Amino acid sequence: MNKSTFLKYIEEGKIGESIYNSLLDYCRKHRKMALEYINEYGFTYVNDVDDIYPNFKAVWIDEKGVSEINFDVILEVDLDCTGVCGKRHDHEDCSARIWFIVSCTGDLKNKLSDFKIKNIEEYNGDKTKLESPLTGDFVPLMNKDNYDEYANKILEKYYPEALKTPMAIDVDLLAERMGLKVVRAKIDENSLIFGQIYFFEDDVIVFDAAGNSSQVHVDKNTILIDDEANFLYSFGSRNMTVVHECVHFRYHYRAFLFAQMLDEQLKNISCKTFGGIDAKSTATLVRIEKQANALAPYILMPKDQFKQMAYDLIKDYGRIYGGNSLDHLPFVIEELASKFKVTKYAVRKRLIDIGITEAIGVINWVDDTYIRPYSFKKDSLKSNETFTISIADVSSQLLIQSTTLNILNTCGFVYVENHIVLNDVKYVQKNKKGELILTEYARFHLDECAVKFGIKYKNEYLSHGLGMVCYLCRDASKMVEFDISLLKNPNLIQTEEGSKKYRIHNKNIKDIISHISGVQFGEALMYLMEFLEMDESELADDADVSEKTISRYRSDFDKEKDKRTVVAIIRGLNVPYRVSEKLLESAGIVLTNGNELDEALRDVLLYFREASPYVVNEFLTRKTGKPLTKDKIY
Repeated sequence: MNKSTFLKYIEEGKIGESIYNSLLDYCRKHRKMALEYINEYGFTYVNDVDDIYPNFKAVWIDEKGVSEINFDVILEVDLDCTGVCGKRHDHEDCSARIWFIVSCTGDLKNKLSDFKIKNIEEYNGDKTKLESPLTGDFVPLMNKDNYDEYANKILEKYYPEALKTPMAIDVDLLAERMGLKVVRAKIDENSLIFGQIYFFEDDVIVFDAAGNSSQVHVDKNTILIDDEANFLYSFGSRNMTVVHECVHFRYHYRAFLFAQMLDEQLKNISCKTFGGIDAKSTATLVRIEKQANALAPYILMPKDQFKQMAYDLIKDYGRIYGGNSLDHLPFVIEELASKFKVTKYAVRKRLIDIGITEAIGVINWVDDTYIRPYSFKKDSLKSNETFTISIADVSSQLLIQSTTLNILNTCGFVYVENHIVLNDVKYVQKNKKGELILTEYARFHLDECAVKFGIKYKNEYLSHGLGMVCYLCRDASKMVEFDISLLKNPNLIQTEEGSKKYRIHNKNIKDIISHISGVQFGEALMYLMEFLEMDESELADDADVSEKTISRYRSDFDKEKDKRTVVAIIRGLNVPYRVSEKLLESAGIVLTNGNELDEALRDVLLYFREASPYVVNEFLTRKTGKPLTKDKIY
């Protein structure tokens, strides 16, 4: 099992040594408890515990105060004992294995030099109930389901008026109330950094308008903001940036302190214009940057107040202008952006978050223009799919894939309003200028007639622009390494860029296989989820199983694995078949040639990696009479 960064830190340092000494002392004082755990038969008394061998299994962390933490360490401990056995009461060596939970406290600001053990007791298997749980690198356990909760904690404490009525938050006032100072500065010569937060004082290089550099002293708890970079990006970006840094201050101080314990040179968090952060930052900082990107819009647009105003505006536009609500949404978005002083794209995404999914089809900026609003059947698009494609992407992607292009031509598809749709009078018509446009029916039923495309990202973090627009998108830094188009398109592999990606692809597969070979399924699953930066909620959605199922399989709770469930989880990971084979092997599952079910499951892993659960269930039901993950086609 992969151990968290903090657990390794505990095990390999002074804290681990202190836990060892305290446990040894505890075991000697309570040596009678070892009697029921002695592996050998016939022992009636334990004289002494000679030594112990602790195996650090897990750590659960709960935040306390500004930088203090409580944490419970779970250990499996082997004891070397001397005991009395037999009718002659001989003194013999014996051994026992006991699980313990060691409850500790400490202050990260003091680099845990004040670490204390509060309690030691036998571990009964129950997990500690935490008020504000943190991961093994001190990042809060945030996900889309609790973003509003975390956002409201900040507002309740520092800006409660925003939870009473729809309003624009004065971000400078928010920062001031949180004990932060906002300072305007050109942080990067090329305006590539929106902002930086400094938890500690530092001497910093900044630039003037002419590009000349100078050194300034920055106090602790200071946010540097490049107003020019934010203004050039779009209206509302500055507010997003300031709140983004406030999120870091409130929720990521502990993660930063721990990261600094591992890297003393770390002074700040830099938030770049393309959605990434400073290249020297640790993996921990990459994760907290994603959280700050996600949480900032929730703070600037509190759910209840935003939802109230959004529905009021939609109702008002419908009452005044009539027609359909889809065509009113661009104006609703513009008013909301003005009211809350955020970007239009942040409003658009927030509307989607609160359930107005029609917003997906509005204010799409492609080929230097907005395309007409469109809608489609709910759940017909996944988060990494789109019906919209630029002319450049049509040229670079479709035209080099002759097979795809031939299929589209044969089936009668045409490129209309940045969509590829069926060339049928039901979906396509000509306007007064003789140009092809979508019919009104097609515009409201795009899922019936348009080709879907997977969104591919072009750099290590997010492509330019998407970092701020799609602030809740999953990090795609690994996607290029598993880019299926490289395998499907030999011509692309022949290019210099394609060859480079293909080499990375193969190297990663080899590295992954070496890591998961010979281990149990749960350990292999945990490694891949960490590598792909997927949490249990995301994998549960992609695999179409419950989070509880993912948790059980991660912990290898079920010794005999259900074949369909294992295949569903592997498909949700969307890994190449060579990796799938190793995962099946780790679960003790063999797919036999000639067996109808096994061959169908193999087909799922080979050909349905990117298909929706509905398509997979329909396929498997037709092949075997039973779906993969549900009792019926839904």
